[in-house]
Formats: sequence, C-alpha cells, structure tokens
Amino acid sequence: MAFAATILVGCNMKMPTVEYEAHYDDEYSLFADSIVGIVDGTRQLVNTESATCMLLDTVADFNGDGLADALVTDVQACGGNAVGNAFFFVTYTRGGRFVRTNTFGVCVYDEPVVELWEGMKSVVINEEKLDPFTEEVEMHDERYVLVDTFALRAVSPSTITPMPTISFRDWQKEAQLSDMGEEEDCSGDSIPVEPNTDSAIFDDLYSGHCSWYCGGEVQNITASSSPKDYEANKAHDFDHTTFWSPSGSGIGESLVYTFHGSCPRITTIKVLNGDVTNEELWIQSARVKLMRMYVNDKPYALLAFEDSRTQQCFDIGIVGFHDPQAADWTLTFEVLETYPGTLRGVAIAELNFDGIDVH
Repeated sequence: MAFAATILVGCNMKMPTVEYEAHYDDEYSLFADSIVGIVDGTRQLVNTESATCMLLDTVADFNGDGLADALVTDVQACGGNAVGNAFFFVTYTRGGRFVRTNTFGVCVYDEPVVELWEGMKSVVINEEKLDPFTEEVEMHDERYVLVDTFALRAVSPSTITPMPTISFRDWQKEAQLSDMGEEEDCSGDSIPVEPNTDSAIFDDLYSGHCSWYCGGEVQNITASSSPKDYEANKAHDFDHTTFWSPSGSGIGESLVYTFHGSCPRITTIKVLNGDVTNEELWIQSARVKLMRMYVNDKPYALLAFEDSRTQQCFDIGIVGFHDPQAADWTLTFEVLETYPGTLRGVAIAELNFDGIDVH
C-alpha cells in the first residue's frame, strides 16, 4: 500500500508528491523485505541497511517540511520473540534521495504511538531496558522526533524546581545552623534544625553534598560566542547570579562540554534557564525554549523548556563511557528557539549534570 502527501505552495508552485511502498517476497510473507520511495512517480529503492524484516508503520510529515516521511518497524526477530522491535524513519531530502535515519528503540514489544510534541509529530515507544541503579529490567517510555535526517530523543523536563523564596543570605545562615545540627529557641534551649525544602536549588549548588561531581568532572567548556563577563564557564560555575550570554539573540549559538573517557556516565541535564538572580532580571533576559543536544558532534536529543524561573532536569538516557581507555568526548548544546526577553538575548545561569558510576 502506498501513502502520499501533496502540498501546494503559493499560487502556482507545487511540492513533489512523495509516496512509500512496502515490498514483500511473496503474498504469504508477513514482513516486507524492502521499502521503495516514490517521488512524482519515480521509484527509488531505500537503503534500509541490515533491516530485512520490516513493517511500513506510519506515513506522515514528521519533520514539518511538507513532505511525507515513513516510520518503519524493524522486526529484529523476524516474527520470533527472542528480541523486540526497533524503529527508524525514512525521509526524502531536497537533494533528491531517500535517507534512512539512525535506529531508535532496542527491545520494543508494543505498537508505537504517534503524538504531537511541541508542535511536532513524535513517536512514543515503550522500551525494555536494564535499570543501571537496580540492575533490573524495566519498561520505559521514550519519545523520538525526526529532525533533518536524524531520529532524536524528544525530552521534556522530568522535574521542575522553583527558585528559592528565601534569600541566599538566609540560606547561608540556615546552612550554618544545620551543619551544627541545632539552633537555640527564645529560651536558650537547643532544638533540631529541620531542612528547608524551599531551598533545594541553593542546597544543590552550594551545600557541597556528594553528587555526580564527587567523581565526575568537566575538563573544558567553550562556546560559539563568549563575550566578556558572560563567558562559557559562567554556565558551569555553580553560581546562580552569573550566566553565559552569547552575542545577539543567541539562536544558533552553542555550549560545548568536554569530558575524559574515564568520567562517570551522565543521565541528567540540570539547567537554570535565564538570569535567575531575581524575577526582574529573569524577565529582562531571553530564555531557551528549544535546545538540540549533540554527543560527539552527532545530534542526539531535543530538550524542550518551560518558561519559568526554575531548575529544569532532563533525563537523557545514559551517555559517556566510564572507561579509562576511551577517548575524550563532548556534549554540545545548541540554542534553537528562545522565549524573548525585554532587554537582552538568551542567558543560561547553570547547565550541570547528574549521573551514575559515582556512589
């Protein structure tokens, strides 16, 4: 069966008609052995690489370019149950050819679900994975989108923590008392100090409590633009009152973090978005709305931010090596869209990490 998408542009210009067909060895075959792309009637065999048992799952405009793309199920066990399915997109490029994206999903038994995410069509899969903390196999929902010729993780914040309402000075006083373990009431009697849950971000940045940074370390931070007083390292100095702010609007600008191969692996990105010093300054600076993340210069994920003066944490899977024999590697964060500020371009107060292999 073939699917088509035809989009009219302007008054007379017509977009190509893009279709997809699944081909089977014979009428009794359960799975397609090849996928054919068709542009205005011209047929092209798609290079599906090692995939030989496939299902043409969903055809839709996944990347928003007005042309049809295909979601293909790679039936890795060819009908058996030894391993679940994987997936990839096929997309037609302006260069006149069909391209197969990277595979996503490793062991999926349920049907994929197509949903809107940040205005884009996304694919949600329920994947069987080994939990690195419990060492037990668990099921996790993962979301993917098609961007250019890559299938990227689509990640919304897993936790959002508001900035403290107490002042930093009051937090310092409270932290000192907490370190002593008690404080005095009006009568002079000692009473236990209860932790203030309102100060979670200050605790995270300044308490010195053990974290991924007990074993993890960023070797170097650079940026595509790094003006004086707003340099790249201001996004990783554990100071909520300083920030990286590139030249101009910030769209298209990027931060690059370099790690040793032996560095503990990373599972979470933690971001203070904008100049979070106070509400007035936060409104003045633009904030990140959408950010593309690269691992070793290869597109890996899209991070979608809420527009709030908070710490937003993104669960990104497991990246890195934790191997002393591995080469240095990088994470790059590219600003794609922003929420406007009233006075200046985008600011990122902190972009930090959490992960495994430490405790």
